[in-house]
Amino acid sequence: MMKKLLGAMSLLLILCILAGIPIAPAAQAAGKYWIGVDITNQITTVYRVSDNSVVRHMLCSTGLDSSPTPTGTFYMQQKAYASERTEWYYFRDYNCYAKWATRIKGGIFFHSVIYSSKSNSSLRTSSVNNLGKKASHGCIRLTVDNAKFIAQNCPTGTKVKIYKGAANPDLKQQLTGSYQTLKNGSSGTTVKKLQQRLWECGWYDGPINGK
Repeated sequence: MMKKLLGAMSLLLILCILAGIPIAPAAQAAGKYWIGVDITNQITTVYRVSDNSVVRHMLCSTGLDSSPTPTGTFYMQQKAYASERTEWYYFRDYNCYAKWATRIKGGIFFHSVIYSSKSNSSLRTSSVNNLGKKASHGCIRLTVDNAKFIAQNCPTGTKVKIYKGAANPDLKQQLTGSYQTLKNGSSGTTVKKLQQRLWECGWYDGPINGK
């Protein structure tokens, strides 16, 4: 019986090769991280594959109810365009730019907050203010530094699990944080630190002078 089964499988393989039918490999995770996207809390978490320990939590914006982010387990796809996983990616359907776009499935990406043009000064502040809330057309928006981390550290084949988790207001509050209120005319060390941080995130390209 086993010989017959092996013979049948070999014959099927030969027929597929002769007919030019591709034999798709089974999906499997790649790299040292996997990613969870919790739609309920709007939090993306990177885990180590080796022990499931948390590498970093990130506030995100997933799809609006009218354009929801698909749920399920996916494996990051290869680039379809050279500009993927680079500093600037153009979304033709929406005439906008984002940084460090990494393809999850089809037209669904991890990417940064939104810019109107290929310039840091064109940042759409509403996309920043909406982090932690549903706001996208289905992609998963992140800060620039978080989108860059995924693009540079999570290769093709990385597992991505998108799901609706239990509410976790404490974790969300930790990620939101509370900061000293600054206003036009403020100056000093706090302003300088803010300018430096915004520059690192790609949201500011002016002088770092504390003013």
